Amino acid sequence: MKPADLALLRLPGQPTLSPDGTRAVVAVSRPDLESDEYRSRLWLVDTTGATPPRPLTEGPRDLAPAWSPDGRWIAFLRAPEDGKPQLHLLPADVGDARPVTTDEQHPLGAGAPRWSPDSTRLAYATRVPEQGRYGTEEGRGPEKEPPRRITTLHFRRDDIGFLLDRHSHVFVLDPFADDPAPVGITAGDREYDQVSWTPSGGLVFTTDRDTPWNTYLHSDVYACAVDGTGLRRLTPGGWTRTSPTGSSEEGPRADQVASMGARLPAERRGMIDAEIEREIADAVQFAEDSPFPESKALYTNVYAGN
Repeated sequence: MKPADLALLRLPGQPTLSPDGTRAVVAVSRPDLESDEYRSRLWLVDTTGATPPRPLTEGPRDLAPAWSPDGRWIAFLRAPEDGKPQLHLLPADVGDARPVTTDEQHPLGAGAPRWSPDSTRLAYATRVPEQGRYGTEEGRGPEKEPPRRITTLHFRRDDIGFLLDRHSHVFVLDPFADDPAPVGITAGDREYDQVSWTPSGGLVFTTDRDTPWNTYLHSDVYACAVDGTGLRRLTPGGWTRTSPTGSSEEGPRADQVASMGARLPAERRGMIDAEIEREIADAVQFAEDSPFPESKALYTNVYAGN
């Protein structure tokens, strides 16, 4: 392989399927050697193989597509040149994409969209900047921001930057409104991320709100109504929970949520809470071939009860 061959690389993202499973949309990225950055656009794929894939958008940076459950719309993130990614809505059959969030609403950009079961709303998590920083005040660039006094262990993260003045929070909006307005579901100085929907129209997401501040020792899955009321924890604590997903089944399992998690070995996390271990013992299945030798992965089902 030669350096010039890098321009030939194509990196597909996570696909989203149409409700009938016959089509998929996937974001495909490529390195642009001249501009020294990645470009991406959405491609439409016939899952039957009857027709070749074709480009659905032109970019320059289109990511994170999500097909609506009714099959009519595709929500995705689009970042313009030198801009932040914002949510856009594209008709699944024919038509142009239109923006549904703005830089004024989300100065740091929006997050990957998740459709509600009835295809009427979008949920996503994104970082909310502290007022006076990150372009929230016109004419005030980084050189005019006050210095940060760092007194915590975790204050930066790769690909993000500073954490202590831009926490991740959950938002919901109606993309079909004349003037779509995101509604904040969470607030405060904790992290709320990886939002998903339950079949009954509630929200589930991960958060570190039950750990000592700024330690990030573990995270839990929480659930609430779409307006943010009824917030409650679904997992017993002590694990790092990721990727909560509402059940697609109807009937007795309609209010179950699946999540993944990992726990550090005893010598690295301190004393194991035996009572918690017993409570979740019948709800977990340890992965026998975990790629992380120092921890164990698990799948759990927890009751959302909306």
